Amino acid sequence: MHIRHNSWLALLLTTATTLLPRPAHAQEAPPPPHTDTQVTAAISRGVDFLLAARDPKTKCWEKTFPDRPDQHYGGETSLALFALLHVGQNSTDRRLKPFSDDLQEPIAFVLKLQPNGTYAAGLQLSALQLLPPKPEVIKAIERTSALLVKAQQKSGAHGYTLAIDGWHDNSNTQYAHLGMWSALEAGIPIPADYWKKAELYWRTAALPDGGWGYTADKPAKSAFIGAGISCILVSNEQNDHTVRLKPKPDEILDKAFAALARNYAPLSDDVYALYAVERAGLLSGRKFFDRTNWFLEGATQLVKAQNPNNGSWAPTANESKNDSVSTAFALLFLARGRNPVLFNKLQYDGNWNPRIRDLAFLTEQVGRQLERPFNWQVVPFTVDTDEWLDAPALFITGTTDPKFTPRQIDQLRTYLGAGGMIFSVATGSGKDSQDFND
Repeated sequence: MHIRHNSWLALLLTTATTLLPRPAHAQEAPPPPHTDTQVTAAISRGVDFLLAARDPKTKCWEKTFPDRPDQHYGGETSLALFALLHVGQNSTDRRLKPFSDDLQEPIAFVLKLQPNGTYAAGLQLSALQLLPPKPEVIKAIERTSALLVKAQQKSGAHGYTLAIDGWHDNSNTQYAHLGMWSALEAGIPIPADYWKKAELYWRTAALPDGGWGYTADKPAKSAFIGAGISCILVSNEQNDHTVRLKPKPDEILDKAFAALARNYAPLSDDVYALYAVERAGLLSGRKFFDRTNWFLEGATQLVKAQNPNNGSWAPTANESKNDSVSTAFALLFLARGRNPVLFNKLQYDGNWNPRIRDLAFLTEQVGRQLERPFNWQVVPFTVDTDEWLDAPALFITGTTDPKFTPRQIDQLRTYLGAGGMIFSVATGSGKDSQDFND
């Protein structure tokens, strides 16, 4: 049966408006190491800490002085504002809504900020993209994105400052590229050459065994593996518009995901690294790295690590010894789990993913219609069907007969029996597609 585009969207909107944490008749999954109530409480305490940590005079978070701006000036307030607005997207806390009394001064500060460094510029764009698109917001995004275009090195990388001085690293480069993605999401056109150089940089800089370190001579770490995955996905989306029936082989990304599965260690990773992993999970839709539920494990560690007295998370070297910075990163990670999951995408042996960001676009469209963010995620057959129950619908795509095994067919039936829905879409035409539909 063929479904018209408008009928698809109407069905999706109906599904989204009645969305539950799992299908209505779902069997109970095994309890996680933490509870949803604990995560919600941790977020609330973190928000309280971050708002209380503002400078009493400026109502912002800067530890440097405006008459002596360094390359990071504006970054702390931009990061904190980004985190609070991000949490506020799925919160009833009125303090976290754009232009609330609590956020007036930080928003005014970030709007006027003319950053000197890459971190501040990238985080400023990430924060501004979450504000209503008023003229002053668009103007500020245009101004800072133009600075980052000029600051991009020939290799596609970025250094600490907005002047091209030869130094670059994968941390600054990540924040520049993700900031520019935020500008793009806000509707600001970015030169095509920027994304071509960005993607080429990350692909060229990948280590032989997969992933990236802080610089080319450093070993791979989860923070920079997550950075590379995210930035390749963002830039490739702008560079490659080919409509395919079969997935394009991508050895660099395959090795990077394998490296992330090997290196991800939320017990020892700092919150700076957890945020980078969260970006990779968000952009790829991966609920699992290999068999590791990365959000579940990371959230469990963050709930345990939160300061019980004031609601903060302790900083490390990567967070500049600043409780506000580390707490903002922790909130950005935890807030991802607050968005309802609209769709699962089934990973199987075959042509399951010819269009790697199709559900990202679909989920974003539904979110815009309903004015709230949703998540999507990739789920494999290699995990228990209980792990699929976050979403009310399972999306299966392909071009040929997927040749599901009897066990896999039983898993699909179990999901349907638990109240889930299955959408299957053939990505081509002819006999192969008919075989897939059959």
